[in-house]
Amino acid sequence: MVMSLLYDQFDKLNAEFSRCVGDAGEFSGNFEQFRRRHQAISRSVHEADRFLKISNVACFCCQIAIIILTLYGTIFYHHFATSMGLHGAILFVVWFGC
Repeated sequence: MVMSLLYDQFDKLNAEFSRCVGDAGEFSGNFEQFRRRHQAISRSVHEADRFLKISNVACFCCQIAIIILTLYGTIFYHHFATSMGLHGAILFVVWFGC
């Protein structure tokens, strides 16, 4: 969601910039304004990257912990026949990231 929003901002900036460039390559607009807008969007991308990096690492670590705990429960508490299906379902969901 965040990346599509930032993509749309870059796409809009690119379209506006393209309209300011003539057929012969001459530029008729405020170049400094485009540079500032581009820099602001780039800073937003950097902040989103920082946030998503932390979020992805946390999600990965939680999935690893769930896999370890589920395998532990399956190996050492296998006499609970009803929980075997639950453990299998949990592993399936974690493995495929559903």
